[in-house]
Amino acid sequence: MSKNFESRQTEHRSALEQLTGSTTTKTLKDILPAINSEATPPFALRANDPGNDRQLNVGSNIVTNPETGRKRSNQPINGSFFIFASGTITFPAASGGNIVPSVGANTPLTVSANNYINVLIEMNDAGEFVLSVGTENATESLATVPGGSVENLSIGHITLYNNAGTIDNITDSSYVQYPEGTTSQAAGANASIGFVVGNASDVTNGDAQYSTIAAAIAAASAGERITLLDRTFTENLTITKQIHLVGKGRNSIIDGTVQFSSGSEYSSAERLKFNDDVTIDNTVIGIQITNSWIVNAADVTDNNSTTSENLYILIKES
Repeated sequence: MSKNFESRQTEHRSALEQLTGSTTTKTLKDILPAINSEATPPFALRANDPGNDRQLNVGSNIVTNPETGRKRSNQPINGSFFIFASGTITFPAASGGNIVPSVGANTPLTVSANNYINVLIEMNDAGEFVLSVGTENATESLATVPGGSVENLSIGHITLYNNAGTIDNITDSSYVQYPEGTTSQAAGANASIGFVVGNASDVTNGDAQYSTIAAAIAAASAGERITLLDRTFTENLTITKQIHLVGKGRNSIIDGTVQFSSGSEYSSAERLKFNDDVTIDNTVIGIQITNSWIVNAADVTDNNSTTSENLYILIKES
C-alpha cells in the first residue's frame, strides 16, 4: 500500500472518485479540492468575513473541477450566456440605506427595528444583480421572500435583522443558496416563499398567511410569488399587478373566473386547476400558464390577438 494512503482512505477511495469524476487522483489531498468543486454551485454565496461585516461575496458562474478539468455553469438566462468572474453585495448598517451590488442598480432597504426582512438575489441576462426586498416581520418565519422574475436567474436569498436600529452583520447562516441557479425559489429553513394561501384553519395553524387569494394579491408587491395549498378557493380574481401563482397540483383549485388585466404583464400561474374561464385582456403580454388543468366547460380567452407573447398549456378535464 502506498504510504500516501491510510487503510480507511483506500477503502473509500472508489466512492470518492465517483464524487470527483476522476480515476487519476493519487492522494486524499488531491481528491478533496475536486469534491469541493463538484459541491460548489455557480454564483456561490459566501459571507465576506462571517459575523464581522455586511458584505456578501458571489463567486463565478463557471466552476472547474481541478482534477478532470470539467466545467459546470448556470443555465442560460433569458437565452443569454456570459462569463461572470465574481462580485459583491454590500448591505447598509441601518434602515434607509442602500443595498449596493458590484454590478447592477442599488436597492433601498427599509426595515423596522427588531424585524426580519429577506432580500432575493437574482442575475439578469446582462450579468447584473437584481435585488428585491420582501415583506418584513417580527417573526423570522413570517418574513417573506419576494418572487423573482421569469426573465432572471435566482441565486439565493439573504435574511437580515434590524437589531434595535442596526442591521446585524452577515454570517454563513444568513443566506440560502439556490441549487445551480433557478427560476423558482426554494425555501430556506426560516423563510417563507412569497405568500401562502390556504383555508381559515391553515391560517390559524400557521400553515398559511391568507385564506383568500385576493387578500394575498392585495398585500403582495409586484413580482411576488403566491403559493396555493391543496384547497378549493371560491373567488373571482382580477389581477392588475405582476404576480406568480403556484399551486401544489390539481387539488389547488380556483373555483371562479380569473382575469389578467392591465398591470399584470409577465404574470404566471402553474400547477393549478381552473374551474372557470381565464381571460387575458387585449393589452396584456407575457402571461404564462403552464402545468395546469382547466375543466371542459371553461376556456382561456386571449384577447391580445396582435401578439404571441402569452403562453398557456393546460389539460382539459371534467
